[in-house]
Amino acid sequence: MGNCSASLQIEDKMQKQLESRLQELKAEFKKGQTRLQDLEKQVIALRNNLLRISGAIQVLEEELIRTGNLSGNRLEKLDSSKVSVANHNNKPAVNRLGQTQDFTQEKDQQTNT
Repeated sequence: MGNCSASLQIEDKMQKQLESRLQELKAEFKKGQTRLQDLEKQVIALRNNLLRISGAIQVLEEELIRTGNLSGNRLEKLDSSKVSVANHNNKPAVNRLGQTQDFTQEKDQQTNT
């Protein structure tokens, strides 16, 4: 009968350890989910910022071309394959001049050339 009691104590101890570890893992998982959500928000904010910057660059380049005020250097085109700024719903962006700019198509064209 002493053997049975010792066995039950071991099982009870293991059960408590398993429950404790489960709670630790659940807490760690929840922290991970929260961190992932924060990072996803940062990615969205960065993409939006890059989209605004690329639009401003395009407007300035077009204005320099329009006025003929280009210096001896050629204007450097943005490499959209390095920075993807397409919005999350894959719709083309519209710049300040009302022109449609689809970064995903530009990326595909640059890749094929």
